[in-house]
Amino acid sequence: MNINQLKYFHKLVELKSFSQTAEFFSVSQPTITEAIQKLEKRNHTTFFKRNHAHQELTLTLDGKQFDLHVAYMLHEMKLAQNDLIANHNKYIRLGLPPIISSYYFPRVSKQLVKAGLLSKLQTIQEGSQSLLRLLIDGEIDIALLGSIEPLDRRDLNAITFAHFPIGIIVPSTHPLASKKMVKFIDIAKENFIMPGKSFVHNRAFNYLSRQNHVHPKVIFRTDNIKMIKEMVNSNIGIGFLTTLAIDKRDNLDTLLLSDDDVPNFNLSIAYRKRHLLTIEEEKLLTILQKSYLST
Repeated sequence: MNINQLKYFHKLVELKSFSQTAEFFSVSQPTITEAIQKLEKRNHTTFFKRNHAHQELTLTLDGKQFDLHVAYMLHEMKLAQNDLIANHNKYIRLGLPPIISSYYFPRVSKQLVKAGLLSKLQTIQEGSQSLLRLLIDGEIDIALLGSIEPLDRRDLNAITFAHFPIGIIVPSTHPLASKKMVKFIDIAKENFIMPGKSFVHNRAFNYLSRQNHVHPKVIFRTDNIKMIKEMVNSNIGIGFLTTLAIDKRDNLDTLLLSDDDVPNFNLSIAYRKRHLLTIEEEKLLTILQKSYLST
């Protein structure tokens, strides 16, 4: 049993066609057939049922079971290859979501320069969910992630080191500006300007909507946080945003929510458990965690 046989098998499960599988790998169809036969003989079973009359290929129970293990083995092999490449890479591949890259990462930049690490970072900027997938697949080494729930995965080491409230932002001229706290139900009839659907804010917003049995009106969504704040300042609507993204220079008032169990924007560092940290990556983790306490 070799890695190519497993790759052929897994792709055949997906495509259910010997000819298409052969075309995908640029090999002859007999090569695929021989590989599958060897796997079946080695395991004393049949993985596929072939209906030549209707040219159909279906997976047996043993085939389904075997593919679950093959998918895991191929994934681990890919991770191993990515880790070996990363070990010889001059850069640390660091994932940064938009809000964290704009409003948190600059706070730690000076310390990273002093440690000689800033020039060794290769940053990938995506939403937290996209970065989580890249991390699991070994495409990045470390990620700073935003979430409203603890990152609890068996394949990750995740350290949550900061919590920021998610509140309502309004211009100083808005009737609500005089308040420090509000209940979500009391502002549910307002027009909302929200971050894009890939942002974790939407999960918190939907949770509060369900808890209060309301359907607030979202008139605009954008991934551009600066645009959200500018539109709120223009009194087009109110915003729902973590306080991490709010600065005094924005001239916005932030109202905290007095509801029970209001989700927070949690800031975490994550890396795969099977990824052995280099000395420089350990330094990076230490700076990213401790820098928050000193800001």
